[in-house]
Amino acid sequence: MILKRCIATAVCCAALSMPSSAWPQTEKPKPKMATPNVPIAPNVSLGALLDLLEKEVVSAADAMPADKYEFAPSGSGEFKGVRSFGSQVKHIAEANYDFFDGWGLSGAVDPKTIE
Repeated sequence: MILKRCIATAVCCAALSMPSSAWPQTEKPKPKMATPNVPIAPNVSLGALLDLLEKEVVSAADAMPADKYEFAPSGSGEFKGVRSFGSQVKHIAEANYDFFDGWGLSGAVDPKTIE
C-alpha cells in the first residue's frame, strides 16, 4: 500500500516537473462569458449550483441498484464505520430538509419520515 502511494507520488511529481513545452499544445476553447459588466444575481448562480448538485446526487442514487444500497467499504482500516451508500443518500436528504427548514419553501417534509 505504501509502495503504491510512493510510486503514484513520484509519477505525479515527475509529470508536474516537466516543462510546459513537453505537454501537447492544444488550443483551449474560450469560455462563454456572460454579458460584460452585468452581475449575476446570487439566487441565479446558487440556483445553478444546486441544480448541478441535485443532478449529480439523484443520478447516482438512481444508478445504484436497490439491492446495493447497503454497500459500504470494508469495515477495517480508514473506512471503518463509514456510512453505507443508502445511509449517505438519506443523510444528504435529511441535511437538505433541515438546512432549508423555515425558508418558506414549498414541499416541506419532516426529515424523520425519510426512509
